Amino acid sequence: MASEDKITTLPDDILLTILSLLTFKEAVATSILCRRWRYLWTSHPNLHIRYEDVVLKDDRDDVYLQQSGKVHGDYKDKCIQMVNQVLRGRKGQELLEFCIHYPLLKSSACHIDLWVAFAIAIGVSKLELNFSPFPYLIPISLNNNYLIPLDLFNKAKGIDPYLVQLEHAFSIPAFCLNVQNRFKSLRELILKFVDLTDEHFEAILSNCTSLECLHLHKNSRLVNVKHIVPHMKLKCLEIYHWELEYPRENSLGLPYMQSKDFIFGQFAAHLSRLEYLMMDVGSFEGKQQFNKLPLFSNLKHLSLTCLNSSHGPCGMLRCYHTVVCFVEASPFLHRLELHFHIAPTTNPELRRIAIPPHRYLKEVLVSGFFGNELAKDIILSIFNFATELEKIEITTVCLYDLSKRPFKNWDADIEVVRRCMGQLHQRLPANAQLHFLDDRF
Repeated sequence: MASEDKITTLPDDILLTILSLLTFKEAVATSILCRRWRYLWTSHPNLHIRYEDVVLKDDRDDVYLQQSGKVHGDYKDKCIQMVNQVLRGRKGQELLEFCIHYPLLKSSACHIDLWVAFAIAIGVSKLELNFSPFPYLIPISLNNNYLIPLDLFNKAKGIDPYLVQLEHAFSIPAFCLNVQNRFKSLRELILKFVDLTDEHFEAILSNCTSLECLHLHKNSRLVNVKHIVPHMKLKCLEIYHWELEYPRENSLGLPYMQSKDFIFGQFAAHLSRLEYLMMDVGSFEGKQQFNKLPLFSNLKHLSLTCLNSSHGPCGMLRCYHTVVCFVEASPFLHRLELHFHIAPTTNPELRRIAIPPHRYLKEVLVSGFFGNELAKDIILSIFNFATELEKIEITTVCLYDLSKRPFKNWDADIEVVRRCMGQLHQRLPANAQLHFLDDRF
């Protein structure tokens, strides 16, 4: 006698609760169980479409196909069709997270515009557009970045034309959408390889009053961003972009304020509220910027990334100077992360700067570690001022990456790393533990 399927007989509300515990990909897989489950996945509260869900594994692993761009061309339409099909199946049902991880360009704007309009109108709490080509080896050009329509952030009638298109394309009637309160639900906004202008930046912070986390990666159009009124909810700000050459003067003949260092200029009013800050050391023009840091009274978690080279604006010496300045300006800093890219070049002597004892720094992570003297000296300097350090984690794998995938430094010399780790163990503070995260050493 066949066993009775008691789960399938449960009410939809309970089955949807079960689905909410699964990832979106796992929820889609339940559609083959039986007729009752066939379309339940379309009501999953989180919509996540990833590159791995669209492109077959054999094609993902073919380096030639990736670099030629053929994979991107063959699968782009499939990705767009997949997202559109899911939105049609939802019929305006509540959605908490809307996340697309696929290297799309501005040529797909007619589709992406509707996706963004849908996410805003439905009142998602998290919106992520990750159009990064990494680590997929796809040829890129920042001139092809998708640009979000500014009128989507117009509180008046900016979204009205999109509502008509949503009903036509996805059969979603306007009454199903939370249009009046559409910005009050958004708490996390992640945009990678998506362009925003300064006007976009101001509109987002002005309208999205519940926003807690804002992540902007590889934006080619931000120049002189500002937001006059402090944002009451913003706790996490991440801005990471390429080295850009901005004109010395604008159309009015006036100099740009702070150039690329807008974080400590126009955005300074928000810094005291930040709890987490991720920053590329090379994104700022001069170390004098860090000598005048405001007080980061709420900063608990600081993540810095730089090259493993010693000199230059992206090097480890600049990183050390940045660490010193931030530690002194962040009295309640709890966790510090240092991520180093590329193999080290030279090993100059580190001229240590006197730092008062810091009693709140408990955790340190160092990734991209090669065992070079300069990296070791920076870690030893942290041992000196972090008087209450409890844990330090070290790995040769670089954990800071645009796609959040680890980058393995296969060039690291095993014996050099082991010897350096032994020296760090000998100098480890009494109550601290050192964890080496690599399995291959």
